[in-house]
Amino acid sequence: MKKVSLFVALALVGFLAIPAYAEVQNIRVSGDVHSLGVYRDNFDLRTTSGTSNDDDEDFIITYTRVRVDADLTDNVSATVRLLNEREWGEEDDAQNEDGDSRVAVDLSYVTLGEFLYSPLTLMIGRQELGYGNKLVIGDVDSNASSRQTGIAQEFSKRKAFDSVRAVLDFDPIVIDTFHAILAETGTSSQDWTVSGVDASYALGDYDANLAGYWVWSKHADNSGTPTPPQLGGIWTTSTNLGRSIHTLGGRGDITPTPALNLGGELAFQTGEYSDGRDQNAMAAQLNGSYTFDAKMRPVVRAAFAHFSGEEAAGTGDQDSWIAAHEDQRWGIIADRMQLSTISGSTCSGSTNDCPQSANTNMNIFNLGADLEPLEDVTLSVDWYNYSLDEANVNAAGSGNNEVFTTNDDYGDEVDVVVAYDYTEDVTFNGSFAWFGPGNAWDSDAQDEALQVTGGVLVAF
Repeated sequence: MKKVSLFVALALVGFLAIPAYAEVQNIRVSGDVHSLGVYRDNFDLRTTSGTSNDDDEDFIITYTRVRVDADLTDNVSATVRLLNEREWGEEDDAQNEDGDSRVAVDLSYVTLGEFLYSPLTLMIGRQELGYGNKLVIGDVDSNASSRQTGIAQEFSKRKAFDSVRAVLDFDPIVIDTFHAILAETGTSSQDWTVSGVDASYALGDYDANLAGYWVWSKHADNSGTPTPPQLGGIWTTSTNLGRSIHTLGGRGDITPTPALNLGGELAFQTGEYSDGRDQNAMAAQLNGSYTFDAKMRPVVRAAFAHFSGEEAAGTGDQDSWIAAHEDQRWGIIADRMQLSTISGSTCSGSTNDCPQSANTNMNIFNLGADLEPLEDVTLSVDWYNYSLDEANVNAAGSGNNEVFTTNDDYGDEVDVVVAYDYTEDVTFNGSFAWFGPGNAWDSDAQDEALQVTGGVLVAF
């Protein structure tokens, strides 16, 4: 009797499994393996005093990603991607910069096309969100930090949000809405969430595009009134997340000639920064590139970015731009240095005590060029000049924090990036970055910072 029951049970499972497998129309497996060696020196800008951060160190990281995309019934698909980020020679599970042998669920979402209404597409689960040049939304914890990795944080590939996304495609108008949960507390009024709407319009002429958006980041944190971020200063939980911050902005780009591309974006932040203080910040960006019709396909680029800052000892509205979810890189070293809290403190990697990259209280001017000097070789060179929007309080007499002055000259950076496409699937890449501090740094923090990387990427 037991054997009969077992046979019936197995038959039932098989019967139920047959239609499930039959509905899978197509399965695609892809991924990549990226090994990267890093050497960096003097990221604390000093060698003789204070606590040293990321000073004269080298390490190798391997990233492994495997992605499965399954097309089920018409207009229904599922995506799963696994990710391991690990420093060579380390098998620790601790979330620090020593290594991590864990495998994380990097992507896990379903896509429902023509959901209830033919122009509507619904996506549910852990997914990447990115709009425009990713000034506001692009990385769950900004491009210079990581919530769940055991490697040097700015190298993390973790970008995805746990979110629900609905896209209405009324070509040429696309309305994209999303709601993401970043931290679950068990009490909905205290969860950290980010929601938004992005509406874009493709004009058609000159490949022009216009877009407007609203993003609301809400986190009920009652830990006290936070101190606005200054040069290299640590963000408190309230500063990092914001209590109820609304970001409204618009962007556009146009290609008036096949060789010329122009773009710009303007955004404002308002809402409740803390008890008794409102948020009143802005960011603006302009960029352009020109491609010459010549051998080696030279491209010249120029860009400017402004992120508002908070004046020293300010007590009114909080004016520092909060770049909580950006995915931009205005200089390889500048992003990481701000994360390292150059004042001498060590950033633990938690979102509660790490700054959200260098994209605040800053004016940045960038000139760059791209070139193809050899077949399958691409070379990029960028120069950045940084100046503070609001100068810092002179911290003389404050121990390890004696690296600030009241000058607004933050410094300059030069980045060189090279890539060689060995085959269609294999790319060798390397970079060189140099940062020279300006007069915003005290005489005790005038050493030049350096970083060199080299690696190989295999995609399948």
